[in-house]
This record gives sequence, structure tokens and C-alpha cells, in this order.
Amino acid sequence: MWRSLPTLSLVLLLGLSTTISSCSNQKEQAELEEVKQELEALKKQIANSTIVEDVPEIKEPNADDVAFDEAKADGRVRAYGKYAKDFEDGKHLSAADEGAWASAKRQNSVAAYKAYRLHFPDGKNVNQSYLETHDVQSRLSASTLADLGYDIDDFPSFGISSIGSDDKIVNSESLSDGQHSTITKQNSANMRENGSMTKGFKDCDFCPEMVRINGSNYLMGDESPYASQRSKPVHQVYLKTYYVSKFEITVGQFEIFVSETRRQINDDCEIANKTGNTRVNNNWNWKNPSFVQNNDYPVVCISWADAKAYTQWLSRKTGKNFRLLSESEWEYMTRVGGNTKFPWGNKIGVNKANCGRCESPTSKISTVAVGSYSANSLGVYDTIGNAWEWVEDCWNENYAGAPNDGTAWKNNSCEFHPIRGGSWAHTSSDWLAVERQAKHSTTRANNIGFRIARDN
Repeated sequence: MWRSLPTLSLVLLLGLSTTISSCSNQKEQAELEEVKQELEALKKQIANSTIVEDVPEIKEPNADDVAFDEAKADGRVRAYGKYAKDFEDGKHLSAADEGAWASAKRQNSVAAYKAYRLHFPDGKNVNQSYLETHDVQSRLSASTLADLGYDIDDFPSFGISSIGSDDKIVNSESLSDGQHSTITKQNSANMRENGSMTKGFKDCDFCPEMVRINGSNYLMGDESPYASQRSKPVHQVYLKTYYVSKFEITVGQFEIFVSETRRQINDDCEIANKTGNTRVNNNWNWKNPSFVQNNDYPVVCISWADAKAYTQWLSRKTGKNFRLLSESEWEYMTRVGGNTKFPWGNKIGVNKANCGRCESPTSKISTVAVGSYSANSLGVYDTIGNAWEWVEDCWNENYAGAPNDGTAWKNNSCEFHPIRGGSWAHTSSDWLAVERQAKHSTTRANNIGFRIARDN
């Protein structure tokens, strides 16, 4: 294939051809005539070839590239998120994810990590963002704790003794618009420390296995427009160290209590259907809740008063202060201080728990043995599904005026109490980690059980 020549080369060839015609020497004329013929042949070859100048190709701007360059120039999480939204199949999606995460890390705030999860729900660093959020939320100053009347020894994992004079109080936007939480810049390995404490312990042979939950602070509730008004407003809560039962209280554990105390429990259990609604049936009770169970199943058909009586009996037997969890303790235990719909993330997934919409083998059928599904990162099982769980608090319609010290809220009518976590039959919500329902203290249903706490 003939290589094309630059324009300048053509000019030189044409000039040489003109010079040949002016030569007078016959011998030189013959030689030059021969050269002329060769040049004429060369000219024909050049004429038949494509002459391309060495001019760089000018490309039209690509919309994908332009949008990503604009996102990089802006540098904020939401700018990268806009690119990802506008170009769902864009060639820079991975780089946009990395850029958004780098921006969130630079800001190091609850709002920034939340924005990252919002714009990149399947991003590479979603799980890490929850750890970082927890670290931010867990940064308390000694003076803040003292103002709340806490003993610093209640917070062994905070490392508060290492706080120096250079620690600054900064504002971090919370989950709700315009709300802020006061935090300090200090290191905390609280979540990682909690996450490794999955072995548990027992205070007696027949006692439930307990897991330690280190003192911490977090944002309780959810301001998402899809979450119920009952889970609002979001508010900061400060928790002391406490212990929770690794599993929901089982039929076998409850049977020991009933056998020793001879507590009378009526056959008035409400029976749930596939939608979670219940009807009273006078033939069912905690021993026979309308489906097959064994001693390892969570005890159901238990009223709030029955659950309280169990904790009081266990306290007498062990000399420890057992009780029901407060709502704020329950929510922290379930969400591990984060803000996801479920302990495992924002998508319900498949076969993650025994709940009405979890697509597990026993969904909408019955309870299952405790611990049949994976624990959360605190080592606690079945916080979602299997059985609703009674908590200590009196019922309040929302969190307006709720205490921020982790204690149960008892300033309202205590005829009704919250239940938390959903059940094998529950189907009405995708927000089981924050959903709350009210039940009368005498209600017994085959989808309601309980879990217990113990003071440090």
C-alpha cells in the first residue's frame, strides 16, 4: 500500500520537473529525461493514492464524559450521584462511586455517609459507610456524658480518657433535614468491638444466653417519607452498657418459669393469619399456639405482664436485674446504631429472616427455632421476624418528647405497650427495624414473644 506524502513533497517534485526542461546538456538531458519519466510515474501513483495531512482528529464532546468531568469539578457526593442517576449505564460509574466515597470520607459526617448510601445504594463502600457512621455517632465528650449524669465507667469502649484539649465539637447533619447532633472528634472501635462479642454467657444453667452491648449513642427513628410517622422525629439517644438475650426467650425457658411459679396463663391467644391480623381463639395458648413447635422455638401467646413476670422471677433467682428492653435499646440492638431498613441492609432480600415478606420456607406459616437465621453484627439473632417482641415502654404515638438517656418512656398511659421487629406473619411494612405497633398489656398472640435485658 502506497504511503501518502505531505503536500510539501508534491511541490518539490513539480519544481524539479520544471528544472529538467531547462537543461541543455544532451547527456544530462537524457539522464534527466529518464528521471522525469520516473517522476511522472511517481506523480501518477501519488494521484491515485489518498493524501492525508497529519492533522489531529477533532472529536465532538461526549455527554457522558462531560457530565463526569462536571461531577469531578464539583466534588460533592450528590454531584457524583447525579451523574450516576443520569447515566445508569455510564462508563464512569465505578469512578463516580469512588469519587463519592472519597468526598464522604473527607467530610466525615453522618450526612455525608447517608448521602453516599442514598446515591449509591449498591456502592462498594456501603457496609463501610455504616461503620464510619457509627464511629461518628459514637464520639462523645466527657463533659456531654457528665451533663447527662452518666458515670464515664459506663462507657468503657469510648476511650474517653484519651480525649485531649484539641478535640473539637462539630455539627453533623442527622437523618432529618435541619437536625444536628453534637459529636466530638475521637476514635471509637465500638461497633467492631461489639461485633466480635458473639459468644455470650449465662448467669445460670437455665438462664438465657446474654450478649454485651457497649454503651454508645445513635440517632433513633427514621425521617424517610416512607417510614411511619410513629418512628419520628429522629433524636439522639445515649445508651449505657447493657446486656440482651442472644435469642428470643424460648418455650423451654418459659416452661421452667411457669412450672416453678405456677403462673396461670389463659387459653385466650389471638391467632394471626397470613397478613398479620389476629383473631381471638379460646383453644390456643403458649403450649399450643395453633402450629407445631418445640422447646427451641420462641415462646408466643405471652402478654406483656407475663413477660414482665418472667424477668422478675429470673432476677430473684440470680440476684441480677433482668428486665425488658427499652425501645431505644431494642432499636440500637437491631440496627446496630445505623439507619437501614433491616439489620443486613436496605433490601429485604431472600431467606434473611422468618418474616411475612422474607421469602423464607416458613414465611406466613409459623415461628421457627431461634437462631435459624444469621445473627447481626452484635451477635444477636432474630431481631427481625419470627415473633414480635414486647418492650418496657408505655405506648406513645411518636418520639416527640422521648427520653434521650436510653431508659423506657413511661410518662403516658401504660395500658398499651410497643411491640417491635415484626413476625413470621407480618407483611405490612418494609421498615421492620423502625416499625412500632401498640398492643394492650393483656394481649396474647401467636406472633408476639419477648427478649430480655440485664443491667451491667
